[in-house]
Amino acid sequence: MAAIQFLPALTGELFWSGAILTALGMTFAIVLDLDTQSAIIVSAAIAVAYTSLGGLWAVAVTDVAQLIILVVGLLFVLPDALGELGGASAVWSAYQAERGASATLFPSREALGDYYWYWWDYALLLVCGGVAWQSYFQRVLSAKDTRTARRLSYLAGVICLFAAIPSILIGMGGSLTDWAAMGLPSPANDASILPHVIRYLTDPWVATIGLGAVAAGVLSSVDASILSASSMATWNVYRPLVKPKADSRELAKVIKKCIWIIGVAATLLALRVKSIYVLWALCSDFVYCLLFPALVAALFDKKANTWGAMAGFFVAFVLRFGGGEPALGLPALLPYPMMKEGVVLFPFRTFSMLSGMITIFVVSRLSGKWSPPKPLKVQDLE
Repeated sequence: MAAIQFLPALTGELFWSGAILTALGMTFAIVLDLDTQSAIIVSAAIAVAYTSLGGLWAVAVTDVAQLIILVVGLLFVLPDALGELGGASAVWSAYQAERGASATLFPSREALGDYYWYWWDYALLLVCGGVAWQSYFQRVLSAKDTRTARRLSYLAGVICLFAAIPSILIGMGGSLTDWAAMGLPSPANDASILPHVIRYLTDPWVATIGLGAVAAGVLSSVDASILSASSMATWNVYRPLVKPKADSRELAKVIKKCIWIIGVAATLLALRVKSIYVLWALCSDFVYCLLFPALVAALFDKKANTWGAMAGFFVAFVLRFGGGEPALGLPALLPYPMMKEGVVLFPFRTFSMLSGMITIFVVSRLSGKWSPPKPLKVQDLE
């Protein structure tokens, strides 16, 4: 069952790595007039190399440096970019005037219209779908004690919120800029607004710092994603199904091989992808619908067992993919309500997640006699 649940986790990691590598390639292409594919390949090679050589220590140490570069770099870019538009307050006032009721943290039903529940479906998907990720729990389980893990988790959440503010403000300013009136080329799409602002609305030296910030953020995400997927492949697939008696040294070698395999796969996906946002949403989508229910049950339901996890996974899988997926060319197969222009506006992703979670609770209690639940315990790595 762990091997089966590894599949949506792997696709999520691949989609995530592919999306952010594409974002980095696009940034290099716009800011430095470099070839997008070359930037993707070089960035991926660097991240895969030091992840393979240093493992979690290399990822953790470089993440600290990359986080500092990311935050400091964006703080340098922000005043320079917004200064061309009158400052942060002017940008926010203009954004509110243009977007109206939509320019709020929680848009109203009037602002969203028929897409109200569709918006909430994606909001919950992106929040809860960001919880059940191995890269996070890898760090939690590496902390020296429970108190440290809890404290750093809260701190990381606060830092994530503040670190997002500069990018949000830059994106708002770029979306309001009249590029044609300034005699500048317009961004090709929403995903290219930030690098466009960095290149055309900041001084060259500030643009260089901004480029370094984006590169640091991408590398810190790619290395963690590739390492977590490789660790899951080794522990959830290789060890239980291929060689249960493998020792820690052999498992370390397998992880290194998986790092290169998954790194190459993510790079190939990045070279072929056309939409960053589609991959970004899909990576949380699959984790939210298929893995989040199992995580909640494993942590908070002492009666959850393998049969319940299997049944919940199957129910969530059918309900999720029954709603179709345009990005993968899958049509809607189930008669969900609230269809508009071929898009299912009914929050079927959240419906799939909740149905899967309820199924785990019910089936686990009905099958507890034949499949006793296994408590969480400290794993002997030797």
